[in-house]
Amino acid sequence: MSKEFVQFVAPLFGVFVALSGVVAVGQQSRNYLHRQDHYRVAFRDIDCAMPEGLTRDEFLGEVQYVASWPDDVGLLEDHLATRLQLAFAAHPWVETVRRVEVTPDRRVRVVLTFRTPFLGVPTRYKGNGSESVVNRSVDANGVLLPQSPADGSLKPALLSEVPSPPNRAGKHWDDARVQTAVRTAVFLRPYHEQLGIERYEFNGEDLVVQARQGRVVWGRAPGDERPEEASADVKLQRLLEPAAPEPERRERDVRSLTATDTRVVQSK
Repeated sequence: MSKEFVQFVAPLFGVFVALSGVVAVGQQSRNYLHRQDHYRVAFRDIDCAMPEGLTRDEFLGEVQYVASWPDDVGLLEDHLATRLQLAFAAHPWVETVRRVEVTPDRRVRVVLTFRTPFLGVPTRYKGNGSESVVNRSVDANGVLLPQSPADGSLKPALLSEVPSPPNRAGKHWDDARVQTAVRTAVFLRPYHEQLGIERYEFNGEDLVVQARQGRVVWGRAPGDERPEEASADVKLQRLLEPAAPEPERRERDVRSLTATDTRVVQSK
């Protein structure tokens, strides 16, 4: 090994050793700080809003359980904001995690947007050799929500019973009738009160709207119309047309490309 090479490498090696020592000391200091209570907060002390119907302990306990998170949060942990975002996003009531921040006074704040029940859905549940009806709800995107005491009184509601959802809460409910009802209900949402819409049901594959003016055969969801079926905008205009009061119960069919078909419905 030449003397010139040794003279060149020796200073660099000294710098490398010095930097390695600094990094090691820094890592040891960071590990030490990680273990200090001053830089740790209890998971259940996280500052965030709660879904309706859940207490702070219930909600944060569920988030912690689903994420398998320990009882406290290290404020100096690497990628803490990302980890907390993933933890809260896994809860079925959480639609989006808008922001995660650690405040100067060493508090953790998580800003959330929650899913909102939009359509009630009765399901057929089979268990213990018997069959029962269990009310569930979905949000405006067709995502199944956790069970709630308010599910049975939610309006609008889908009257047609569907099989029990195969997926857990927080997942898209992949049932054609549920999705047709949700998409149509979202389209008609601005007019629910004006039209007196409280219920939806099915006649075969066609959705039927129960409105103040009576039964209205709507058909397919907006955007899924058959070739011979009127568009959702045309159907809506027909629904909004004032109807003269009739002594008999009437059923209006707004699916036709040409005109509304009105017929008398026999009272049951």
